Amino acid sequence: MELPGGVSKHAFDIELVNRLPSSFRSYHGEIKYFLKAYVKRHFKIDLTSLQTINLVHFVDLNTYLPALQIKAEYSTDRVVSNFCGLNRGRIMLNAEVGKRLFLKGEIINLDINIINLSGVTVKCVFGRIMKTLTIYFDKPFLTEETFRDFVTKSRDFQGVKKYSETSYSLYIEIPPDLFVPNLRHSKLFKTTYQVQVVVKLSGCNTSMVLQFKIYLGHIPLSGIPMKPQRKGPYIRDDTTDSCTSFKL
Repeated sequence: MELPGGVSKHAFDIELVNRLPSSFRSYHGEIKYFLKAYVKRHFKIDLTSLQTINLVHFVDLNTYLPALQIKAEYSTDRVVSNFCGLNRGRIMLNAEVGKRLFLKGEIINLDINIINLSGVTVKCVFGRIMKTLTIYFDKPFLTEETFRDFVTKSRDFQGVKKYSETSYSLYIEIPPDLFVPNLRHSKLFKTTYQVQVVVKLSGCNTSMVLQFKIYLGHIPLSGIPMKPQRKGPYIRDDTTDSCTSFKL
């Protein structure tokens, strides 16, 4: 429209596409949005104003598969020995989680069972959440880079003596101020979250790590979760070397 001289105010409404990813910034890259306004003037340079805006796109947990609302079991094992290669035996770790969809600030409850059939002592057990950021490049050729960071860690829980077994609940609190961007429709960035159960062993043995994927969001579940009736089938998860038992 053509405006007369003087001061005038105008309101504009802009409808955003629902598939836009959240504003996102990291050491390795960012997604930024700008709002630009301009005034065309006859025989003069146009007036422009550029403003950075922060686009917040909440993650709705109701958009994920219902199977993520039910219990799942994960397990791993390893044969270990002491310094001299003696007292060889197997350590078996099993973890059960009630669901894999969580809100910020929620507590993840894991039912842990450890069977130690070796002469090596399990010093302690703890859980942590790892965030994986994947960046996709198309120039000079198609490639991707992955960066990992630990979001939070639980306290250290009790270990297991030689040739013994123990079971208990392990708790991991998700930080309520954790930044969870919605990048499900982004072609440049992808973030995933994994729970890791770390078992520290005595001697020169490296730690055992049981890992599985979880999903974080802002909008809670509104439906009734599926009721578990039986175990199986066992499905191998891409994020871990263990097998997963979904209770359907």
